[in-house]
Amino acid sequence: MGTRAAVRRSRKDRAELLAKSPRLQRIVEELEALFFKEGFLHIHTEELAHRLHCSKQTLYTLAQSRDELFEVILERFLSSIRAQAQKASTEAPDRVTALTGCLDAIKHAVSRVSVRFAEDLNEFPRGQRRRREHEDLMATMIADIISGGIQDGSFQAVHPRLTAEILIRGAARIVQPSFLSHSGLSLSQAFVEFHKVYLHGVLRPEASGPGKDQDGGHNRARPANVVAFR
Repeated sequence: MGTRAAVRRSRKDRAELLAKSPRLQRIVEELEALFFKEGFLHIHTEELAHRLHCSKQTLYTLAQSRDELFEVILERFLSSIRAQAQKASTEAPDRVTALTGCLDAIKHAVSRVSVRFAEDLNEFPRGQRRRREHEDLMATMIADIISGGIQDGSFQAVHPRLTAEILIRGAARIVQPSFLSHSGLSLSQAFVEFHKVYLHGVLRPEASGPGKDQDGGHNRARPANVVAFR
């Protein structure tokens, strides 16, 4: 309990510090751009300070160690994804648009990072922990959207949490360098395809036979803009 409270205070203090210092805000933004483009595990503190035109002491203002600095930037990145997804969901006129907005927030964020960044994240245990926490929070958000969509008739009667977990775990697999290498897709291309399959499925409407669903029953009419999860 004490440790978690300390982390929350640290994040709050850091946010207040950045709000008061445009220079530190600029350094954090440049750190993000550098890490997203080149990765982070191979860059030492001395090089970071040199490339950002600041002192190591300035970097230690943001974090007490290099690993913690990596973690700070990663948490900032993941928090921005959740904030954008939440904003899109809140402002959406319906559940379908809300779900699409969440997917778009993930796709947009991932399009900013390089394969090298993804590789380094896989080798960074503290980053993996942060990512798992983020994935759980995103799955909860998406499950709530799906649950609401089931109630208002926008979505089929699927299991909300399972469906959300499939989305989140699938998105996590897409950013794996091994997947990208085997598929021949870029990160942004992979998310376009994932978005398409998740929202629209892979079967044509007539694939189950005229007037029949996959279980042999009669197809029921769906409301407009229904997302079919199969």
